[in-house]
Amino acid sequence: MTLTITANITIPAEHASALRELLVEASHVYTKDNGTLAWMVHVSSQNPNDFIIVEVYENAAAIDTHVANPFYREFMGKAKGWNAKVDVKKWEALAGGVELPGKL
Repeated sequence: MTLTITANITIPAEHASALRELLVEASHVYTKDNGTLAWMVHVSSQNPNDFIIVEVYENAAAIDTHVANPFYREFMGKAKGWNAKVDVKKWEALAGGVELPGKL
């Protein structure tokens, strides 16, 4: 069963461009981690300072790999320094539902 994490990020306008660049870089870094099926980032069509990350993992060990990635500490440090508000939620796939067939 896959595990999904969503992270809603709201950032002050003066840091939105820098966060956008960091999120694009993060997507390239994290999709290489073992067990990461998807790591997608989107910006709100209503507010350019609101972002959402959708992360899909094979299992809990893959989330541990993600958090152990050295880039994770760098990313979180920058986000906190920019006064980003981050709301993280963990989700489990419903039994019987369609799962991702593999990396997108």
